[in-house]
This record gives sequence, structure tokens and C-alpha cells, in this order.
Amino acid sequence: MFRYLHDNSIVHRDVKPENLLLYTAPHGEFELKLADFGLATELPEDGGKLTVICGTPTYVASEVIQETGYDEKVDVWATGVILYVMLCGFPPFQSSDGSQTDLFSQIIRGRVSFPSPSWDKISASAKALILLLVNTDKEERFSAHDVLDNQWVKVTAGGRFACEKDFHCCRHCQRYRRTLNPWLSSSLSLG
Repeated sequence: MFRYLHDNSIVHRDVKPENLLLYTAPHGEFELKLADFGLATELPEDGGKLTVICGTPTYVASEVIQETGYDEKVDVWATGVILYVMLCGFPPFQSSDGSQTDLFSQIIRGRVSFPSPSWDKISASAKALILLLVNTDKEERFSAHDVLDNQWVKVTAGGRFACEKDFHCCRHCQRYRRTLNPWLSSSLSLG
């Protein structure tokens, strides 16, 4: 889905669980659909970067917050945050005082940890992928093509979990979503 968008110079800019829909295809297979293209835009034809600050705070990339210009890799960042939440039930960046300012400071620092016991049973390859998706160095961050070429993704997408333990933790997501932190669904505030 992102490969198609990004190959066509489209950036979604608000990738989050609420905008991902699971669809059952006629043959009984599950398909993931991306919804809400209200913030989507095309990249400048001249190769320039986007500068409008937008997105959902928990999923917004560091370069958006820092206003250094951004491209399609902000969607990859958000995908990394979603994968982190799917595997352990809480986001990689959280405010210690409940403020958006502190949340943004955590995102800009980009220090991703895998605390015990939530991450004890998650494979090293899943953790490595997350670090490549939420890399604050946007030049080093994976592209949509890189993600699809990743061994953990290939094995998992092929129906054989890279490590079966990686997805047993998804039940934590339901518990987390019941106690959402205030930034999960709110809009980005410039103040």
C-alpha cells in the first residue's frame, strides 16, 4: 500500500491504527486498507520537502516536529510506531507528564527501548526492524521498498511468523486502547 503511494509521490501524513481497516476479501483472505486521506498530499515535483506540520502526535516523525522538511518516510516512521504498539501494547514514545511538549521531546530524542517483560518474548529481528523504521536520521530510515525487502516482513507476510512469539502480545493492544493516552487520536497542536 505504501509502496504504491510513495512510488506515485503521495504522502499520507496521518498513518495510525484508526486509519487502518481490515477487510475480508471475497476469497476469505484479509486485506489491510488505508483510510482517511484528508492530510495526504503529493511531494513537490522539484524534489523539495514538505513543511506543513500535521499528523497525530503519537505517530508523527521527528522531522515534522523539528520543521526540517519531510517526505514519504514520515509514513514509514508511523508504521514503525504502529508495529511497536502491535507487539507490546504501548507506543515507543510517551510523555512522562502528559504534555505534548514532553511527547515531542521524546520523539525528537528518538531513544527506543524494549522494556522487560513486554519485549522479552519478541524476536531480535522484529526489534531491529522497528529501529530501522523509527530512525530519527531520515536518510537511514527504511523506505517502503526496504520494508518489503526485510526478512522479518517477508517471513511474517508469507504466513509463517518470523517468531510465533512476536504476535502473541497483540492482546496487549486491546488493553492499551481501552486506556488510550490523550495523544493517540488528537490532532497536532502548534501551540
